[in-house]
Amino acid sequence: MIINSENYFSKQANWDFMSNSQFKCFLECEAKAMANINEEWVYETSDAMLQGKYVHAWNENKLEQFIKNSPNMFKKDGNLFTKFEICNTVIETIEKDNLFMNALAGQKEVVFTAEMFGTPWKILIDSYFPDKKRFGDLKVLKSIDDKFWNKEERRYMNVFEKYGYLTQVAVYAEIERLANKRDDHYEPFLVVVTKEKYPDKAIISFNSNQETYTEFIQKQLSIVEYHMPGILAVKSGKEKPQRCEKCDYCRSNKKLTGTIHYSHFDNNY
Repeated sequence: MIINSENYFSKQANWDFMSNSQFKCFLECEAKAMANINEEWVYETSDAMLQGKYVHAWNENKLEQFIKNSPNMFKKDGNLFTKFEICNTVIETIEKDNLFMNALAGQKEVVFTAEMFGTPWKILIDSYFPDKKRFGDLKVLKSIDDKFWNKEERRYMNVFEKYGYLTQVAVYAEIERLANKRDDHYEPFLVVVTKEKYPDKAIISFNSNQETYTEFIQKQLSIVEYHMPGILAVKSGKEKPQRCEKCDYCRSNKKLTGTIHYSHFDNNY
């Protein structure tokens, strides 16, 4: 199957190719990931997702078509519902910042595919600069400074780690490199804007005096590689997908088999 921007999100593409979003879903809940691939479970489109899609459509020069396909975001008079008005504020904030606009000025929606860790992968780059050996991904967030408690590791994670953006950057860098048969990685960055009343914005790099972006990519890829054998065993049908019993999919079809001692919930803190 040849992947392009038109069939990128199709059922066949999701069966034939691994993607960063699919990888993240498997880590969260294997049962939900398989149900989604089989189109037995469709993710509900939240207001936050619609807000992000609106801004992405603007960046891709597809806002007019997006508006036609999203009537639920608009009042009868054609104006956005109040909860979606922030989208235009975000866009205005971006347009006023030259550095931000320059970071988004690359080739739009560039698709690459390559085999990695025993399976084909697909990626879709938001802003691609082959002449500068760089690429960027646009993120529309609630806040840049949010912190999230990781109970397994007993520490707080930042928003980029929480939502899997670190592994995404590495996967994109490696697939782009493999697809173009090069030895070196292009430098990745994230272009971030928030949906706050007065939007914050930043361009996030992965290069520092302590760690080059190449070292960062390799470290994140080792995390992906570690999980892939188990994921592929489930996706191929060799192993039964495990249920997390916490996500919306698992709650929707959960069957009780007995009682749970109250102390079980102590582990949630």
